[in-house]
Amino acid sequence: MIAALYAVVTLFAPIPQYAAVQVRFADALALLPLFLGWPAAIGLSLGCLVANVFSPYGVLDMVIGTMSTVLGSVAAVYIGRMVTRRTLNSVLVTTAALQSVITALLIGWLLTMYGVPFEAGAASVLVGELVSIGIIGIPLHLALVKVQPTLFVVPNVAAVFEKEKTKE
Repeated sequence: MIAALYAVVTLFAPIPQYAAVQVRFADALALLPLFLGWPAAIGLSLGCLVANVFSPYGVLDMVIGTMSTVLGSVAAVYIGRMVTRRTLNSVLVTTAALQSVITALLIGWLLTMYGVPFEAGAASVLVGELVSIGIIGIPLHLALVKVQPTLFVVPNVAAVFEKEKTKE
């Protein structure tokens, strides 16, 4: 489901999702591996691969673009093991920043093959990723954790939110 959601959101978003200047809305899901672990990492990676099949950058985007999602997702899985209720906000921000930088560097490098200067490509992708993961993704994930804490596999966070929910 995560793979399908990622691909559909990317393919049908109303703004360009493959340009040097982009806000890939599906990347708002990039923090899911923090809470859902490997299934989310695999789903996001497969969804990115499917979406990048339609990229104007061809096989290079299928490989390099998907690799950025794989690396960011793997990092999120490992970072998610350290999250507690007390560190949740800082972990979300740190993970969003890390994933944004990974994607900016790899896609910035990809864009150099099409004549875009690395600094310009990486900077524009970084801004777009910070918007999609940071500004859209962090509030989305905070809301998901609050509304449905038992959905997530990070036991200490789920337990804290479940206790808070039963007090209400």
